[in-house]
Amino acid sequence: MPATNQERDIDTSDVREALDVVDPYCLPKWRVDQFRQTRHILTSCLRFYSVTAKKKQKPEVYIKDGIVRWQSNDLVPPRWRLDDFYEKKQISRAEYKKSLRALDRETAALVAEYHEVKSDR
Repeated sequence: MPATNQERDIDTSDVREALDVVDPYCLPKWRVDQFRQTRHILTSCLRFYSVTAKKKQKPEVYIKDGIVRWQSNDLVPPRWRLDDFYEKKQISRAEYKKSLRALDRETAALVAEYHEVKSDR
């Protein structure tokens, strides 16, 4: 009796060859479970850190001459962080624009310094 579409034998060399190609990219179940457990632990730690950090949170930035700067090193924060401050309405549009210009200047100075050091070697 001929096999119908639903009863086809899929154990063929073509299927085995395709599975051999895909096999290195398939994660074993234990690795997926391990990732889920690790993600859960990291999420719990981050949640704990964010709660404790909020309790003793000091301002991480200050504004001087309309430019936002880190407390720790007096540099302008990266663009994504400035965007975040602006979207949360923690800084004004003028401070945002002025800080972006200062960031561009600082970045250009850093790149120039890097090339100078690199050329001295």
